Amino acid sequence: MPTVTFTHLRSCTLVLLYCLWSSFSVANPRLAATPPPGTSAENRPPLISISGDSLTLYEPGKEYLFIIEVSDPDPGDSFTLSQPSYHTLEGAHFSPALPYTGSGTATIEVRWTAPNGPAYGWLTAEDEAGASGHAELDLWGGYPPQFHPPSEPIRVGVGQDFLYMIELTADQLNQTYPCSETLPISCERGLGLVLYPDASVLTTAYLGLHEVRLTAEHNSGLVVEDKLYILVDPDCTNQTLYRDKDGDGYGDSSLVALACAPLEGYVAQAGDCDDENPDINPGATDYPWPFDDYDSDCDGQDPGFDADGDGVNDVWDNCPNTPNPDQYDQDFDRQGDACDWDIDGDGWANEEDCDPHHAGIHPGAEEIQGDGLDNNCNGLVDDEEALAEPQFHISASDNVIFVPGSSYLMLRPGQAATITITVSSLDPSEPLELQLVQVYDHHYHEVDMFEGAYLSPALPLSGTGSLQTQLHWTPGWEQEGDQEMQLMATDGTGRVSLYTLSVIVGVHPRILAPAEVTVPIGQFVEFNIPVSSGFRTLWTSANLGSLPLMGFEAGPGIQIYGEFGPEHIGTHQIELLAWDETGMEVSQPMLITVVASCPLQHWYPDHDADGWGEDRDAMLITSCTPIAGYVANRQDCNDYNAGIHPQAEEIPGDGLDNNCNGEVDEEEKPLSCLAAQPLKLTALCSNVASQHTWMVFNPNACAVEVRWEVHKTSHAAVMIAPPGESYFTTPVGSNNNQVVFIHWQDTQGKWKKKGMASSSAHCGKQARDGGKGKNSRLAEESEGLSLYPVPFRQQLTVMHESINGKAPARVLLISLEGRSLDVSAQVVAQGQGYLQLNLQGVPLANGLYILRLEIADQPPVVKRVLRQE
Repeated sequence: MPTVTFTHLRSCTLVLLYCLWSSFSVANPRLAATPPPGTSAENRPPLISISGDSLTLYEPGKEYLFIIEVSDPDPGDSFTLSQPSYHTLEGAHFSPALPYTGSGTATIEVRWTAPNGPAYGWLTAEDEAGASGHAELDLWGGYPPQFHPPSEPIRVGVGQDFLYMIELTADQLNQTYPCSETLPISCERGLGLVLYPDASVLTTAYLGLHEVRLTAEHNSGLVVEDKLYILVDPDCTNQTLYRDKDGDGYGDSSLVALACAPLEGYVAQAGDCDDENPDINPGATDYPWPFDDYDSDCDGQDPGFDADGDGVNDVWDNCPNTPNPDQYDQDFDRQGDACDWDIDGDGWANEEDCDPHHAGIHPGAEEIQGDGLDNNCNGLVDDEEALAEPQFHISASDNVIFVPGSSYLMLRPGQAATITITVSSLDPSEPLELQLVQVYDHHYHEVDMFEGAYLSPALPLSGTGSLQTQLHWTPGWEQEGDQEMQLMATDGTGRVSLYTLSVIVGVHPRILAPAEVTVPIGQFVEFNIPVSSGFRTLWTSANLGSLPLMGFEAGPGIQIYGEFGPEHIGTHQIELLAWDETGMEVSQPMLITVVASCPLQHWYPDHDADGWGEDRDAMLITSCTPIAGYVANRQDCNDYNAGIHPQAEEIPGDGLDNNCNGEVDEEEKPLSCLAAQPLKLTALCSNVASQHTWMVFNPNACAVEVRWEVHKTSHAAVMIAPPGESYFTTPVGSNNNQVVFIHWQDTQGKWKKKGMASSSAHCGKQARDGGKGKNSRLAEESEGLSLYPVPFRQQLTVMHESINGKAPARVLLISLEGRSLDVSAQVVAQGQGYLQLNLQGVPLANGLYILRLEIADQPPVVKRVLRQE
C-alpha cells in the first residue's frame, strides 16, 4: 500500500514501501516496483502524485491550486479515486468530482480555499482487483506571527529592576523565545515574551548596546525571527511606564514596563480603560447615553444630562430646560406644567386662556349659565350677553360639496367656486369687525391667500349688525389637498368669535401609477404609488396575485416592494385599489415586466417639470425604463416651483432658497472652510468582513476638507466632510487591527490630527459584555422605529406600529448638548403606523439628535437622526 504525503516532509518507512523525495511528495518509482504484502507481481496498486502550491502556511480565505495525478502500472486496469468521509479535505473543490473512475493516467485539479487552522485530506486510489494506493494532503492555513519591537533601543539603568513585554501578533502559536549572546537573558524555548533580569544582573559590565533575537514558531512549523536592542545606560533611572497603543497620552495599567523614559509607545500616566481608542481616556469628555456608547472618561460612571439642575436626567425630564423636580403634568401630555404652553390641554396658549388650569374654560367655549365661571373668557360671568357673540354662517355655489359629518367643503380642481361667509349679531346696531387671521395651503404652509383666490370685499371689514364677504377661487390640480382659512369676528363690546373655514380641493380617488415598469431579477424593487383624493379619509390596497411582492398603505398612497426570481421573467399585471369615505372605489392596472438583467434606477416625481425630482424616498419608483413625469434625481427642494432647483440662480432678496443649497439669499461661499471646532473620528462595527467603517463628525457650520490615512500603509484619500456625519471605509489587512488618522486645518491654517483604532476590538468588547452597552439599550428602545429622510431638513416622517390616528403623539428632539425640544405641534399628518412632521420655522441647528416618540401609555421609543441643510 504506497503512501505519499503533501506538504510536510515525513521520514520514509519500509513498511509503506514508498517515501517522499520533494515538497510535492511524489511516489518513488523504484520502491513502487516491489509489490506490497498481499499483492502479486501481476497486479500492482495505482500510484498517486501531488504537485502545485507548496507552502508551509497558507493565507486564510485565499484559493490555492493542486494537481493530483493517478496512474495504474497495469495496462488496462481501471481505478477509482475517492476520499473517505472521515478524512475529507474541507474547502476543496475537485475537478472532475470525486469519486472518479478511470484507467491509465488521470489528472485531477483541486482548488482549495485555506481556513484559519489545519486541514487534512486522505486520498485512496483502488483498482478493480482491490489493490489500493494512498496519499494525504496535510495543510495548514493561518497568518504568520509578527513581532512589534520598538524602532529605538530600550534604555535601562544599571543595577535596577527591568521589565519589558515584547508585543507579538499571532494565533495558533507553538512557542516563542528571546535570546541574547551579550545579555543574561534565557534562550530556552517557551511561551514567555517578557524580559525581566533582576537588579543584581545588569551591572556595569553590560554597559552599551545589546541585540536581543526574537523567535516565534507557528503551529504549522513556520518560524519567524526579529530583533530589538537594549541600551544599558549608567545615567538613567528606570521608572514605571504604561503601554499607550492609541497615542492619547494615557496608558494601560495592565501593560507595564520598567525602563528609562522616554520609551517608544509608553507613557507615565496610567488609567486608560480602552487603549485602542484615542477618544477614550481619563481626560476625555463623557457624554451620556444615548449619545455615547462608551465610558469615555474611564470613571465607570454614565454622567447623564441635567441642564436645568432639577435632579431629573434630561432624557426623561418632561421639562429639560426648566427646573421642575415634581414633574407635574396636568393634561398628561408628557410635557410638564412648568414648560407646557397649554397646561390644561384645551388647545389655547396659557397667555390667551383666562384660566390655563381649567380645560373647560377658554375663548370659544360655551358659556354655562349659573356656574359662576367665565367659560368663554369674554370677561362676563353668567351674563346673558355671552349668548349674543357674533355668529358665522357659510353658504356656497352649487358645485361646492358640504362633506357629510364634517365641517369641510369640497372644491373640484378647474371649477370656479364661490363661498359666502356671513357673520351677524343679535343686535342689528351692534358694531362688527371681520378679520382674516391665518391661511394655510395644501402643504400646510402659512400663506397670504390660497393661490388664485381672493375675497370680495377684502378683509378687514367693518359695519353694524351683519357683514358678508365672498371667497372666489378656481383651484388647480396642483392644489389638491386640505386648506384652511381662520377668521375672527369682534363686536363692539369686545366679544370674539373664531371660525375655521376648512376646504378640500380634489375629486374622488385618483391612482397616479405608471402604466408599466421594467425591473431585473435578483434585485430589491420598490414602487411608491401616490393616490390623491378630495376626502380626508382614504383607503388603499393592491391585488398582487402570486407575485413575490408586499404592499401596504403609505401615505396617502400604496407602497409595494419585493424581489423577483428567474421564474418570474415576463410581463405581469397587478391591480391597485383606492376608495374614500363616500364609498367611491377606483382601480387601476399596472404592468411589471421582469427581465433577466437591466440597469435598475430610482425615479422621483418632477411635479414642476424643471428636470429635478422631489427629495423624498417615500415617492420613489424603481424601474430600468423612464417613467413619464419622473426623473432620476431627488435634489429639488421645492418641486412645486419650477424656478427653484439646484441649478437655479439665487435671487437676492426674494426670501427663497432658489438653488437648494439650504440657505436663503446667501452670499457666495467656498465649497469648504477652515474648522473652528475640532472634528471627531469614530470607528463603527462593520457587517462587511473585508472592510472597516469610520464616521467623521463635523460640528462646524460648513464643509471641511479632510485627509484620512491608514497608519503605516499606502491607503489614504481626501474627502469633503459636510456638517454632521459622513462616512468612509478602509480595507481590512492581515492583522485586522489598524489605526486611522484624519487631518484638517483649523482657522489659523494649522493642520490638526485625530487618530482612532479599528472597530474590531470595540465590536468584540460589546459582544463579550453580552450587549449590555449603552447603545444596546438604544437598539432595544428603537426597535421598529423608522425615520426618513435621513438626514432631514424640514420634513420628517416617523413610522412605528404604535402610531394611530386617535391616540395623541408626543415627539421630542434631544440635541447633543442635552436640550430637549417638543415638536408635537409640528405633526401635520397622522395615520395608522406613521406621522409626518413639518419642521419649517423650528430653530434646529445641523447635527445629531435623538428623536423620542411617546404614544399614550406605550413605552417610549428613541432613535438617532441627523439634521443637515
